Amino acid sequence: MAYTDPTFDAGSWITENIADIRLVMEGIYDIHQDASPTLQILMANSMSEEVGPARQIHTKIRHGLYDVRVAPNSKIRFETPDIDPFHQATWDMKRWYASAGTDYEEMMLYGRGNRSRIKLVEEKVEIVRQSLAIKMNYSIFSDWMETITGGSFSLEDELSENPVPPSMNISGMGSTHTNRIFSLPMFTRTHATGHTMGNISSANAYWKTTSTLGTGSDAARATTGDNIDICNNGGSMTTFENLTVAAIRTHLNKVQRGAGTELLCATPADLYDVLEDYLLSERRRGANDSDNASPIMDLGINAVIRMISRNCTFYVDNMMTDLWPNSLFFWSTDHLKLQLDPGMGPWLVPFERIPGGNMYAMGAVYLGNLIIPDGGSRRALSEMHGYDAP
Repeated sequence: MAYTDPTFDAGSWITENIADIRLVMEGIYDIHQDASPTLQILMANSMSEEVGPARQIHTKIRHGLYDVRVAPNSKIRFETPDIDPFHQATWDMKRWYASAGTDYEEMMLYGRGNRSRIKLVEEKVEIVRQSLAIKMNYSIFSDWMETITGGSFSLEDELSENPVPPSMNISGMGSTHTNRIFSLPMFTRTHATGHTMGNISSANAYWKTTSTLGTGSDAARATTGDNIDICNNGGSMTTFENLTVAAIRTHLNKVQRGAGTELLCATPADLYDVLEDYLLSERRRGANDSDNASPIMDLGINAVIRMISRNCTFYVDNMMTDLWPNSLFFWSTDHLKLQLDPGMGPWLVPFERIPGGNMYAMGAVYLGNLIIPDGGSRRALSEMHGYDAP
C-alpha cells in the first residue's frame, strides 16, 4: 500500500499561533452569546468617537424651525433671520471594566503534562466576557434605585426573579449612581418633578417624553436623588390594567407624527404573549414576509412582532421579564445610541506579570455611555407602566 506524506508541514498550519495566549484573549470581543436582545441591537448600531481629556461627547439637538413665508408676487427678498435652531447636549463618558488574575505557580503547573495553560487562560477570559455582557444587560434596564453599600450592589439580589441569578456585583461606584452609564428607563422617564439629561432640562418641550400609566396610577416617581422622575415600578404600583392593542395604539398616537420613526419596544415575556395572541396571524414577520420585515431579526432575535400601522417592532427581552414585568419601553436606534471610544471599546490588556510579585493579570476596559446622537430627540422615547396579561 502506498502512503502519501502531508503536503504541508506542521509549521505551515500556524501551530505556534494556535497556542498563543494573545489569540485566546480575542474572545473578549464576542459578547453576543450572553447579550440580551437590547444589548445586541445597541452594539450592532453603536457609534465610535474619540473622547478628549474632558471625557465628554457633544451632540447637536434641533429645537426649532424657520418660518415659511408667503410670496405675493415674483419679486422676492429673502428674509434671513439670525436664529440658530440647534442646541448642544453634553454627555459624560463612563468607564467600566472586568479583570482576572492568576499567579506564576498556577501558570507553571497548568503548562505541564496534559494540562493546558491556554485552557486556563481561556476559562478566565470567558468569565470576564460573560461578566461584562451580563453587567451591560442589566445596566441598560436599571432604575438606578439599587441600594449601594460600600460602593457596590449585588446582581444576584437585583435579579432574584431570574431562574439562575448571576453571582456577581457591580462595584467601585462610590456613594452615587452617577458613575454608571445611563439606562433606557432613565431616558424614557417623563417630566414630573423635573430632571436633566445631557445637561438639558426636561422642562423643554423638545426634550420631553411620553409616559402612559394603566390603572396603576398610584405609581410613584422619584423626587430626589440621581434618578428623579423615574417610575418606581416595583415599590408602589399595586393595581394593573390588562394590556390591549388599543392601549398601545393610543399611546403610540401621542408619539408618532408625520412619517413616523421606526420604533422598537422592549417587552417582558407575559406582555409579549398578549400581543402574540392578538397579532400573530397577521403581524408577525415570516421568513418571506418583506412587508413586515424588521432589521433586528438579522441579529437572530426571533421573538418579534411588528405593528405596521405604528412602525413599531415588539421584541422579548429577559431583562424586562425580570425587572419590568408590567412595563413597555419604546425607543429607536436613530434616537438612542451606545457611544464607545474607539480606543476603549474595549481596551484589552492581555495577561501580564505584575512587577514585584508572582501575579499575572488581565482586564477589559470600556469608555462610553448611552446618548442621544446628533439630530436625535427624546420625543422618540416613551414608556408604558402598570399593565399585565389578562
